[in-house]
Amino acid sequence: MLTKFNLRRGYVAFCLSGGLSLICLSVFLFFKYKDDATSLQVTSILICFESGIIFLISCCLIKLKSKLNTQKTLELSRPKVFKPTLGFELVRDDIGKYVGIDCDHDIIIVLHLSESIYDARNLSDLLSYECKDSTVIFRFDDAHIPIFSISANNTEESQSFCQNLDRYLNSSGYRGVVAL
Repeated sequence: MLTKFNLRRGYVAFCLSGGLSLICLSVFLFFKYKDDATSLQVTSILICFESGIIFLISCCLIKLKSKLNTQKTLELSRPKVFKPTLGFELVRDDIGKYVGIDCDHDIIIVLHLSESIYDARNLSDLLSYECKDSTVIFRFDDAHIPIFSISANNTEESQSFCQNLDRYLNSSGYRGVVAL
């Protein structure tokens, strides 16, 4: 499915590869013509190098905008009492997904910007959760959002999140949320 996040990801990949290619090309041309370059060749090399830098800056700005957009949405829409507990957050700014748990108030927030999903709910609505490699899958007692999945940045991050959730739910004698 073509979403603005897939387009953004494609554009970032294009800018990154294009920028690096142009910079490498300009360095190659510089060393090739450094002794006997004409003014046209020097101008071409500089334009090539500057274009590469512009592509890389564009890539960085898009990633920064995506991160700020996710953070802004969270700040504006989360409950005032919500403060995620350390070790209970998974954030993927590049795809606009977030899961956070406040253990003090038993609140879980799920956010997916490209699908306009924002849901703050009681942790008791969580039926089960599952860790598969770097992906964490949550199942809720809700017809609107029965399943929510998020891929962590790496397997260690997702495993650590699930282990923290296991410890919390088992230590507090929680009402029977099942880890698959």
